[in-house]
Amino acid sequence: MTRDSVLQSLQSSAEVYVIISGCTHMPFVLCDEVTYDDQILLYHKVEEAKRAAKLLQEEKNPIQIAKLLKPQYLGFYSTLYTMGVNCVYVDKGTDAEIQIQLADIVTRREMEKAPQGAVRVENPELHLTAIYFMQKIGTGAKEEDSEELAELREEMMTHFREGRYIVAVQEGQGVPVLKQKNGDTYQPLFTDLAEFIKFKQKNEFKTAVVDFEAIPKILAPEALGVVVNPFGVNLQLQIKRESA
Repeated sequence: MTRDSVLQSLQSSAEVYVIISGCTHMPFVLCDEVTYDDQILLYHKVEEAKRAAKLLQEEKNPIQIAKLLKPQYLGFYSTLYTMGVNCVYVDKGTDAEIQIQLADIVTRREMEKAPQGAVRVENPELHLTAIYFMQKIGTGAKEEDSEELAELREEMMTHFREGRYIVAVQEGQGVPVLKQKNGDTYQPLFTDLAEFIKFKQKNEFKTAVVDFEAIPKILAPEALGVVVNPFGVNLQLQIKRESA
């Protein structure tokens, strides 16, 4: 297939298959060693997707395969921007493999052209680093033994301190908290609207936008910290509460 025909197929095929990380419940992301593109793996045939999944599983990565249907394409490709992904690796490991830049598949609206008053809250650098961090944890790596994990955590925390986030607010009840299996309680925090929507149910939550500096002041008394994107990377970060 030519590059143009692949581009057309990514927009018009009845279905494609994406490799999903069992650690993040999101597309598995890998960094190209030459171009440094942050890319996901997409396949036209389920058999090829299964072969790719098996290779990743042999490297101790918890992997699943998800089928995407044509009506899902626009939403799926759009969320890759919020993940910090910039490339789609199509049919990797086959004779037809090709890398396509995300911007060539779907173009985002520039904020200058958005409706007046619109605010885009996104943290792609943090989101991407958290994905790599949790994928590495999922292979069984331990922070105390892994220089790569230590570097990822340092980078992740730098991005976290620079961020602006969405918090959920329940009318009359304040901010919700989530209790973990071990009994610890964390307050959910979202890098972007797509992650908040995963959490929202029956319109019971409204949103507020906060900078990193405000998080310790709005932390629920019983919370040990925040859990970033609980239905995605599920990254738990301990934060000391401060008086508002």
